[in-house]
Formats: sequence, structure tokens, C-alpha cells
Amino acid sequence: MKRLLIGMMVLGFVASLTAMAEEKDATTDADKPVAEKTVKAKAKSSAAEITVTGKISKEEAKKVGNITKFILTTSNGDQIKLPETKAEVADLEKLVGKDVKVVGTGKEVGKKDDKKIHLKSITSVEEVAAPAVK
Repeated sequence: MKRLLIGMMVLGFVASLTAMAEEKDATTDADKPVAEKTVKAKAKSSAAEITVTGKISKEEAKKVGNITKFILTTSNGDQIKLPETKAEVADLEKLVGKDVKVVGTGKEVGKKDDKKIHLKSITSVEEVAAPAVK
């Protein structure tokens, strides 16, 4: 009799957990309040168009395998890691050592005095004249 009672309790517990899990899966974006949806949309669209100029350099990481990274060094010494680009946008290999203007999407992160630019994608890259030396 005790075994039957314990078995029924375990069965009831498992059934209630299953029902709660199905209810949680059934919740969709449509069930959420409008304010919650817009907050998520704003968080995803925080990337903005960014234009930076500087000189492209190339680094090869040999520890991880032969991975090539391209870095844009601005006139004030900031270094921005450039994301991979498609061949139709730009061939960064040909622009190494040249002054360029890079337009892409990304965001500035950090505090007032220590902001860094993180580019997510590159829209265009064009060679520009070297800045005049004073």
C-alpha cells in the first residue's frame, strides 16, 4: 500500500513538472507586453554607422593557427580590429600600409575618457590621401 501511494505521488510530481515545462514553452513574444518587445528591439539595434580613418596593418596569430587580423590605427594611436569583409566590399590585403576611410556599423564602448570602437561589419573601404605632416 505504501509503495502504491509513493508511486502515485511520484507520478503526480512528474506530471506537474511536464505541464509547467509545456506552459513555459508555449509563451511567445506575442504574449509579452509591448514595452518589453520594444526594449529588446532597441537593444538589438544599438549599432550605428561609424566612419573612421587611419592606416591598415596586418597581424598574424601563429598560436591559434595562421589567422590573419587587420587592424586600423587612427591618427591618435587608437587601434580598431577590423572584422572580416567580403571580397566585393574591400580586399584589405591590398590596403595594408595605406591610409583609408572605413565606413561600417558598430558601437563605441567604455567610459568617457576610455572609449573604444567595435566594428561589427564593414560597409565600404576607400583609400584616402595621407594626412599632411606638420
